[in-house]
Amino acid sequence: MTPESSLEHLTATLQGAQAVVHLAAAVHDVHGRTTEAEYWRVNRDYPLLLARAAVAAHVERFVFVSTIKVNGEGTTQDAAYREDSHVSPHGPYAESKWQAEQSLLELSAASGLLTRIVRPPLVYGPGVRANFQSLMRWVQRGVPLPFGALHNARSLVYVENLADLLTRLALGSADASGSRTYLISDGEDLSTPELVRGIAAALGVAPRLVPVPEFLLRNVLSALGRGELIDRLLGSLRVDSSLVRRELGWSPPFSVAEGLARTATWFKGLTT
Repeated sequence: MTPESSLEHLTATLQGAQAVVHLAAAVHDVHGRTTEAEYWRVNRDYPLLLARAAVAAHVERFVFVSTIKVNGEGTTQDAAYREDSHVSPHGPYAESKWQAEQSLLELSAASGLLTRIVRPPLVYGPGVRANFQSLMRWVQRGVPLPFGALHNARSLVYVENLADLLTRLALGSADASGSRTYLISDGEDLSTPELVRGIAAALGVAPRLVPVPEFLLRNVLSALGRGELIDRLLGSLRVDSSLVRRELGWSPPFSVAEGLARTATWFKGLTT
């Protein structure tokens, strides 16, 4: 199917729609099976094609789920990313998302399509996979985890909190004119040990945290060739979501404890 025929097909599909919410993405591929060209095609080119179809179909709103990695890989413990923070995307995933944001905002300015961009941090909830599910499995099995001495701070967002905001942006009143970029989080930043304790409480088990110095953990992970885990487990990544709360009067309907409890209920169903 050519781009022109794809545009025609998508335009016909979107007739009568009020809003489009775009969530599809080629995400991090630790196995190296996703080519760089695939990242650009899925994360940059297709969202723009869909937005062009939305314009042609006279759709009012386009909501694009990007990633906090557009801002960078981490913050200090005392700092937080904001909407006006300098962007620093690293790697094809973050770079393709950033290019998609720019293209969508250019189209919005030219066409009047009301565009909302959302940059979430790590999203957890029923169905979560990868490192978060592995962490839950380790906690459930009582594996001693060497994170007891860490004092980092990371923002997360429960999937139903994210869905609530996306619904508000797609179907609510036009809270602000023009295009907007929003950062979102649960509003409760956690250290890695606090996250482990929260998961343990939700699973009904005792956390087993061993206070290993951070520098030693970094050296061990590097020696094991797991450098990609260093920032995710040891570093800080804080998000300031005050703009979306202030402009939209939005607040997360679920606390971190409630989100972890619902995630734990799902996870227990996998392991019984």
